[in-house]
Amino acid sequence: FDPYAHKIFAGAASDWHSSATVFVNGIGQALGVVKTDVLSIDLIAPYVGEVEFDGAKPAQAIEDMLQLEGPRKFTEQVIDALAHRLGDQLDPVLKIPSPAQMYRLAGCGEPPSFDDLDDVGIGLSNLLREFSSKTVAGVLVSTSEMVSTDEAEALESVIGAAQHYAWRVALSLDSPT
Repeated sequence: FDPYAHKIFAGAASDWHSSATVFVNGIGQALGVVKTDVLSIDLIAPYVGEVEFDGAKPAQAIEDMLQLEGPRKFTEQVIDALAHRLGDQLDPVLKIPSPAQMYRLAGCGEPPSFDDLDDVGIGLSNLLREFSSKTVAGVLVSTSEMVSTDEAEALESVIGAAQHYAWRVALSLDSPT
């Protein structure tokens, strides 16, 4: 839904993941054409363009990225604007990558260790906690590969945080392309 709204209703605007007004207006127009009861908001997309992974230890670079203030504020503004504009007509769901998917997004070729996966899982759960006071219905964990036993264990902190806030949790096995 997000790529569709970005391309068709926002003209592929370069500030799609940095201007809450552009994002919410594009999503609002798209919702006028394609009705949905649940909207996933990609929590990581605003962060990805904000960090360089070259030469940095991947787990540390990812942890540092997840602590950036600008992308978090953007997402808060989006959630608030959608709640104001659509009220209870829509259930917003925060979409996050699995810890191993975060490594793939960072361009890391080597498989992460359990400790690295766990660190990223904790970082993701800490990020989710930042939105605890917002109108959120759930968390969608996306990955392009099957979840390993180590990764499932690393996701326990994410699932625990979501359950603490009474958010639903779902897993999406997305295409690798």
